[in-house]
Amino acid sequence: MEVVIFVFPLDPAGTSQKAAKGVLQKHPRTRSGLSRVITLIMDAKYLHPMDYQHIHQSIMNLDPNVRLITICDTNGKMMFSDHKAGVKNLLSPEESKRSLEMAINAWKERTALAPKIGKGKYVLAEYEKIKRITMPLGDDHILYITTDTMADHSRIINGVRQMAVTAKA
Repeated sequence: MEVVIFVFPLDPAGTSQKAAKGVLQKHPRTRSGLSRVITLIMDAKYLHPMDYQHIHQSIMNLDPNVRLITICDTNGKMMFSDHKAGVKNLLSPEESKRSLEMAINAWKERTALAPKIGKGKYVLAEYEKIKRITMPLGDDHILYITTDTMADHSRIINGVRQMAVTAKA
């Protein structure tokens, strides 16, 4: 079995990634099944894995009233979850899991309607004691943010959306 290795520098703008894909598509050794493997490796989500801790801290810095940030994939697998220091859970672990599952399922329903009404940007639910923001994080993850009622939810939502735009640039 012959192995062909291509080395390309990584850059935040992704220009070397695009160039690499172009080279891989033209190279005779990558026209077989090998090209699919290399294309997967070159995919941005593999080259630049999400730094969940950094995302968490960046969102926490948007507003002092953020209580909890959970990042999960679209199947509900929790990738990261952490409370602000000193915050007491209002729900039991089972209730928290159920609340997250309901938010994920509702997001899936909205996604099913996206071809007709467009992609969901965020959902805000305000309760007597907290606010809950659910929004996409890229194509494969969902953010679940809870805040105190005094939080400036518009600043948080816009801040997260700006982070996503900056990350794509």
